[in-house]
Amino acid sequence: AIAQAGKLLHDTAVGIELFPPVAPVPTAVVTWGVKSKRLARELGLRPAAKADLYLVDDFAAFAKRRRTIEAAVARGAQVIFLELPAGDYAIGGTNLKVENCGMSPVHFVSRDTGHPLVAGFGPQDFRLWYDPAHDRITPLLHTTLTAKGWTPVLATGKVGWGTPSGPALAAAEWAHGAGRFRVCQVALAGRTINPVTREFAARLVMQH
Repeated sequence: AIAQAGKLLHDTAVGIELFPPVAPVPTAVVTWGVKSKRLARELGLRPAAKADLYLVDDFAAFAKRRRTIEAAVARGAQVIFLELPAGDYAIGGTNLKVENCGMSPVHFVSRDTGHPLVAGFGPQDFRLWYDPAHDRITPLLHTTLTAKGWTPVLATGKVGWGTPSGPALAAAEWAHGAGRFRVCQVALAGRTINPVTREFAARLVMQH
């Protein structure tokens, strides 16, 4: 607003961040589980009975074929586990533990790990994601991951009543021969309307 004498009385500016469009990922993928199939559709991945990329949220399906898939990873394939339920898991000769968030699910995780998958993302990017299924912002992390020896991709922490607090992971990776395993506990499927979600999910499946 400007007074008649030309003196500025009030000024407001709103910053708007624009994201470039993300092209579909025309890569063949094997999917086991509802969330994996949904994320594959959202990213434009091509379903296949056999491929060098696996999206998995049905761990039992993976466990039935463990030796075959781990051998494929050693040759260069990639397996990405999505939102594994709380429990203990054996993957690629290592042991992982997934636990429910101590007090409540959280709306944010840290991308400050130095991992190439999160290069260029800002401090506020992994927080307050819109969820179209509920038409509102919902928590993006319901569980934490403890994976000794795994490389952190997204970080979080453990806290709760009567339990020790400390660091934990929201996403991590493990090199296995020429390939790798990745585990992402952050909710991606159904949220790729968020530009950061879509970009991170695309990197997760494409960057080796």
